Amino acid sequence: MPLLFKPEHVKLILEGKKTQTRRIWKRPRVKVGGVYRAKTKLYSSEYFALIRVTGLHKERLGDISDEDIKKEGYNSLEEFKQAWECIYGSWNPEQEVWVVEFQLIPWWLAGISFGLAAILKPQEVDPNELP
Repeated sequence: MPLLFKPEHVKLILEGKKTQTRRIWKRPRVKVGGVYRAKTKLYSSEYFALIRVTGLHKERLGDISDEDIKKEGYNSLEEFKQAWECIYGSWNPEQEVWVVEFQLIPWWLAGISFGLAAILKPQEVDPNELP
């Protein structure tokens, strides 16, 4: 099962600036330790990254911390709220959400060979992380 993201989140994820996402699910659709394809289109076979889920818990939307706002890829609560409203239509601080924490699996470890390497600059590759 893939995890869907908005196109504007792709760069943040690839740069390691977005490592958390909130979802309105009745039950979790991912497992801690699971590896999932990160995509922008549900029915497309293309994906932009592989991510490993490192944490999963439920909380009220309004309980998001300043630290978690940064992990979501935003600079302020207002910025996060605005993005949430664009995606889900409204902001309800009492809404229960699943918080999914994840880490990007580097493309050279994931075996991705469809051009993702062209997105990353060579100086962004840490030689200590190579297999």
